[in-house]
Amino acid sequence: LIIMISVVFFMLIFTSAFIFIDQLHEFFSIGYTVYVIPFIVLIMSVSVSIFYRFNRDSNYRVMSASKVVRSTAQVLAQLFFYFLVGGSEGLLYGYVLGELSYLLYFLLHFSRRNIVDFERVSFVNAANSFSNFPKFDVPTAFLNTLVQMLPIILIGYEWGAEKAGFYALTQRVLSAPITFVGLGYLDVFKKEVSVLYNNKKSALSLYIETIKIFFWVSIIPIVVVFMYGREVFAFVFGENWSSSGMLAEMIAVFLFFRLIASPSVYILFNYNKQNIGLVFNAIFFLFMALSYFFAPLVEFYGDPFLNFIGLYVISLSILYAMYILYTYNLLNKQ
Repeated sequence: LIIMISVVFFMLIFTSAFIFIDQLHEFFSIGYTVYVIPFIVLIMSVSVSIFYRFNRDSNYRVMSASKVVRSTAQVLAQLFFYFLVGGSEGLLYGYVLGELSYLLYFLLHFSRRNIVDFERVSFVNAANSFSNFPKFDVPTAFLNTLVQMLPIILIGYEWGAEKAGFYALTQRVLSAPITFVGLGYLDVFKKEVSVLYNNKKSALSLYIETIKIFFWVSIIPIVVVFMYGREVFAFVFGENWSSSGMLAEMIAVFLFFRLIASPSVYILFNYNKQNIGLVFNAIFFLFMALSYFFAPLVEFYGDPFLNFIGLYVISLSILYAMYILYTYNLLNKQ
């Protein structure tokens, strides 16, 4: 079902890009790289489908290793293409290569026994039983991706490709170690939450334990980056990267709260609260847009670009804290 929906979206996005290519180039200075987007959607969708098949089989080794493969490939490829091609195109090529390596790794470990033949009746029943997932999760996933990717586009449009590149690379470098630590444990967390929910048992203890683990694992590196980001980036990457170190000091706070809040997503899934996830992501998008609008009007850093990053980080960090609090109250009432 997911793959079929993905193919439909691939065709719609590709057709829309073909029809509106001139308008996209005129208003957003986007060239033929826009045709890469539907392929990214298709690759990611197929990867997610296979990922959940491995999750169902409790094949956590492959699942955890795949995250490492994707993050490593993306970071290395984006750094390589950024200096080779330059600008946002290099970052895009690196991102695509990372997602493609993620899919290829899954396919190398996929066997015939993973394939299940579905009868038409069971397919229809499954589609009806889980209708909330495409109804709420598709727009939620779209908004979530938009919140993560749109800042790069807005920064490039308003303040230039160089600052957009620094922001994207800084976020990618900081996200990589968090991905290594967090997502491997989340794979197990998702399965445990599902088991507890099906057995009508509370997942509150598991949720609190997971948050504590993420807190203690991430707090020391986050504090180091927050206090000495410029020095660390200048030492590792060179003096030209000191500006990225300043961005790292700001972004570190946002990434910390995002990691702590990440288990909440799977709680809402299992407790059929996809509509709440949609509401939160809509608010995330609204606050991001407000941050962009008010950036030239405030005097936090004396630079509209840094004002935007500061407002974006503060507002989303507060929202992630509210996300955690809502999930805790939801589980506490069960």
